[in-house]
Amino acid sequence: MTNKKTHSSSKLPDYLVNTSSIDLPDYSPIQCQIYDYIEIACMRRYQLEIELTSAETIKAKAKQTRIKEKQEFLVVELNTNEFTNTEESELEIRLDLIKSITALDKNADFKTIEID
Repeated sequence: MTNKKTHSSSKLPDYLVNTSSIDLPDYSPIQCQIYDYIEIACMRRYQLEIELTSAETIKAKAKQTRIKEKQEFLVVELNTNEFTNTEESELEIRLDLIKSITALDKNADFKTIEID
């Protein structure tokens, strides 16, 4: 049994909110074929369940990808009423911090993708 911490109705992990104050490991790019699925999710604005490498999960809507300082991010749209430590309506998640992405939309082009 895995111990997942779901963040659809609680506090976001600090390393996702205050990325400048946290010392993260060097960025490790993901495979191009995985990136394609993430782009599809963004184009179709899928509702996603994102499992992080820390075993926490976030439910949010895919919005776009972004590159900052040679690092790739998935930008998701949050329901700000659900989180206690951010007023932002979007969140950037560094792609190498994602373990898996599950599309929750009924007619999505994929179900779950695992990111190695």
